[in-house]
Amino acid sequence: MQELVCQRSGVNRSTKQSTTRCDCKARIKICHNDQLKWYVRSFSETHNHDLVESCGEKKHIFSHQHIDKHTKDIVRYLRENNISLSRVDSIMGSLFGSAEKVPFSKKSLRTVCSRIAKESLQDDVVKTMDMFRDMIAKDEKFVFSAQVDDDNRLKSLMWTSGRSRFLYEHFGNAITFDTTYETNIYKMPFGMFVGVSNHFESVIFAGVLLTNETAADFKWAFKQFVSMMGGKAPATMLTDQAKAMLIAIKAVLPETNHRWCKWHVLRKAQEVLGHVYKKYPTFSDDFHKLANHMLTIDEFESAWKAISIKYGLEANPFMVRAFECRDKWAKPYFKGIFCARMTSTQRSESANHVLKIYIPCNSSINRFIAKYSKLISDRENSDQECEKNTKQKSIELQCGFPVEKHASMIYTRKVYNLFKMELLKSTKYVIVPREGNNIVEVKHVQAELRDSWCKVNYIIEVDNSVGYYKCECGLYEHFGIVCSHIISVFINRGVCQIPECHIMKRWTRQARMSTFDPNLRTLGKDRRIESRSFRHKVMYMSAMELVNIAEVDEKACEIATRNLDRAKKEISEYRHRS
Repeated sequence: MQELVCQRSGVNRSTKQSTTRCDCKARIKICHNDQLKWYVRSFSETHNHDLVESCGEKKHIFSHQHIDKHTKDIVRYLRENNISLSRVDSIMGSLFGSAEKVPFSKKSLRTVCSRIAKESLQDDVVKTMDMFRDMIAKDEKFVFSAQVDDDNRLKSLMWTSGRSRFLYEHFGNAITFDTTYETNIYKMPFGMFVGVSNHFESVIFAGVLLTNETAADFKWAFKQFVSMMGGKAPATMLTDQAKAMLIAIKAVLPETNHRWCKWHVLRKAQEVLGHVYKKYPTFSDDFHKLANHMLTIDEFESAWKAISIKYGLEANPFMVRAFECRDKWAKPYFKGIFCARMTSTQRSESANHVLKIYIPCNSSINRFIAKYSKLISDRENSDQECEKNTKQKSIELQCGFPVEKHASMIYTRKVYNLFKMELLKSTKYVIVPREGNNIVEVKHVQAELRDSWCKVNYIIEVDNSVGYYKCECGLYEHFGIVCSHIISVFINRGVCQIPECHIMKRWTRQARMSTFDPNLRTLGKDRRIESRSFRHKVMYMSAMELVNIAEVDEKACEIATRNLDRAKKEISEYRHRS
């Protein structure tokens, strides 16, 4: 027997519930007989209270709190894609025609969302390991590493994909590392190792979840990262000013150049020197120019002294501390250290911002990793599209200097645009007459209009034997693209192509190829293979490509060896006949 009664049935009693019991007799009793057929045994339709008429009131009755499975599935999909509760509620209104027609309350919706979150937390680590196994099945070069504490609880977790490891081989010489919070329900700090590709786009190499941010945690993370990347440590690493990271990098990555993020220093300046920014309208421009446009150490230190005196900041504690550790963050002290034009962790910060769009707050670990993988997949698709466009579309020039045309053939579009910016700056410099060909001096044409601390003359040392130009600004060593001062010398001397020693492979269209030659493609189109040295170069490049392709497994190696033996035999027979 089943009996359905009015929500207000029962005796009147004091209660905190919104529904008041008034002993309503409205009810229906349904029973089944011996033949298992259902029949209505009793029915009373008379209520002793006013009935609820509007949908807005009905949805708050206990009997109307149920949400059907189809709607729950829609809510689940929306929440998994980081749609907020308020937006889900609005979407429900659109699905049912209007907010008034939604048959359940926002409180019921919140309860469903809470249950979905709890379901995700059940067997979280088991689900995560299952997810990793599926990833390995799809990507054999996917790797992960987990660290547990003395009680066998998960302490740290790091993972990376096969493509990320491949990209690290080409673009892992300069990386940034930064941690973010509030991305998972356990409040574990999440860190990302980020670099920059030949298309000047951010590349995420690996992600790591840590329990704490101690030196020991960072030591484990950096050690595992290098191991996952085939034992290759980055040449340069940018982080925030955390002391624990400094200790860990010194211990685990002794050969890596460690620098601080300039952005954090400047943000701190705005906080501490807010009164100076407000009192002196010109201070912002002067300090920005000091931090971002000074190229040499003498220039930076002269500018720092001049600004400190101008605004009365000689004894300011922040300015004193910032100047004492200037070699960790100021651009001129990066000279000779390759950073891929990165002087801050903003690429990591930007990646963290994008990550929070993909991942809901308070996610379980398995859900976090699933959404992180979606981010990586989208980044990889974007990167592959850039590669496809680079291979299919050339940069067309109506006119330009010969060296610019050469740059358009070898560099990707975004890197070429950065080269072009230096080319435009080069028009502001003239050659200063000087004896000898090994030292060249250039001077800014508007020297009298520049600030007293700004450098206007630059000395360039030239090694004519290999065509290497070393400018005292150090931009090429820092960025990998020749500076405006060197370009002005190219134009003055009629240099038509960027010297091979000044072409950094990581910025070129061929950056991801196993072999690289900046001139071979263009020569092969319009030159007969007559020179012995040229023939040697062509065969050497082909042979190196064959070795890189064939070394992956025994079968490929066997095919390559067999064909090489056959080639040697045919060449021997040809030479014997001739």
